[in-house]
Amino acid sequence: MSDLPSPDSYVNTTINAADFTHQRPFEQEVYACEFVDCEFLGADLRQVAFVDCTFRGCNLAMVKLAGARLQGVRFVDCKLMGVSFFEVSDFGFSVGFEGSNLNYASMRSLNLRQTSFVRCSLQESDLYEADLRQATFEQSDVAGVSWERANLEGADLQGALNLVLDPAKSRTRGMKVRLEQLPGLVSRFGLKIEG
Repeated sequence: MSDLPSPDSYVNTTINAADFTHQRPFEQEVYACEFVDCEFLGADLRQVAFVDCTFRGCNLAMVKLAGARLQGVRFVDCKLMGVSFFEVSDFGFSVGFEGSNLNYASMRSLNLRQTSFVRCSLQESDLYEADLRQATFEQSDVAGVSWERANLEGADLQGALNLVLDPAKSRTRGMKVRLEQLPGLVSRFGLKIEG
């Protein structure tokens, strides 16, 4: 870690292939930085503010995010398995995901309004009570996602793969789905749709 900027100079810089495994690499604020192919496995990012940052090809599995601020943060081709996003600060919270693995992540009760999930895997993720109004799921695998009590009004799930959702247990007015996704929306009734 000696070739990295000092903890107070993480502003408008690119960090390549750094290993922060099980470390606390930052103390307070990180602005307009890009992290490329970095290892954050189990890193302690609690109470750190990330503003206008991009993580590309990073492994952030099992990072600790309690009280962290994620504002204008993009995750591209990242591993975010098992991350407890529900512990982050809701102040200015805005994220986007592209090509990322969010399996077993918890976004319970988060405001994910207008969040985009593009080519992501969210298998077995927890979206219980999440605000997903106008969120988009494009070519994203949502097998086993917990949607209960989520607000999906106006959400676009036309690109969601393996969609199984009980509309009676979530707010779904104006939610967009494709005709071939209907079996996943009526499966609780035991209906067999053919043709």
